[in-house]
Amino acid sequence: MPIIVTSDMDLASVNIRKQLIAMFGFKQRTDGLEFDGHHVYASGEILLISSKRDLVDCDHVEKAFKTDLFIFASRHRSEARKPGLLVHCTGNWTEEALLGGRPYELAVAPASAMKEALRELSKQKNELGLGSYEVTMECTHHGPTSLSTPLMFVEVGSDEERWSDEVAAKAVASTVYKVAKGVNCFKSTLGIGGPHYAPNFTKIVLSSPEIAVGHIIPNYVLQGLKKEMVRKAIERTLEKVELVVLDWKGLRGEHREFIKQIINELGLESVKTHEIAKRG
Repeated sequence: MPIIVTSDMDLASVNIRKQLIAMFGFKQRTDGLEFDGHHVYASGEILLISSKRDLVDCDHVEKAFKTDLFIFASRHRSEARKPGLLVHCTGNWTEEALLGGRPYELAVAPASAMKEALRELSKQKNELGLGSYEVTMECTHHGPTSLSTPLMFVEVGSDEERWSDEVAAKAVASTVYKVAKGVNCFKSTLGIGGPHYAPNFTKIVLSSPEIAVGHIIPNYVLQGLKKEMVRKAIERTLEKVELVVLDWKGLRGEHREFIKQIINELGLESVKTHEIAKRG
């Protein structure tokens, strides 16, 4: 069963952990199991663990636990300070690794679980009256990157006021718990193009009954993107990638041929985001 990971260094994460314990009956394990000096909590077979490290640096969770999915409940920080409920997987597309992980390394993306999480965040937003919060996918970024176990981040953004928001914490707690209980399997795709916050991929994931998006390669890394990273994004997706979805209008002209050539070499089908609806 999945393991939910929280951090003492993350105000939103601490508040989400409190809600998980209050809402879903997580209890301290009676066998004395600990992680990073914290007691481990459980609700049925689902474990809730806490770290003294920032979540982007929690590559060590895999050494302590074997599971099929790590779900990181986290804060999201942005200069715009917009309220947000966000989902993404992790990795570093280039030589830069400013927020954990290693350069040119991607975690394993659980596309179906992320689709379920995004849907549940949207549902929770409506049910809990979080009208000012935007539900969105982000492109693949930051650490951890070296785990062989699939992982995903579910976040509250984007400043201290929102990280302290009890209702937003409830929305994320409900989402990570639902995903931990089990998910359906969807058609997995790789997203390429567009901005860091991925509105077109978010729209597809929320509206399509069958399509899930795993890794997303944003426009801003394409200038220095190595061809091997596209192949790695496909290999480092939990489900078999059946389709590449292109945010065509979000791709610069000089990048379009480069991307098309790589897709052809890999023998994959591609479709533009605005064409998804036409596919039925």
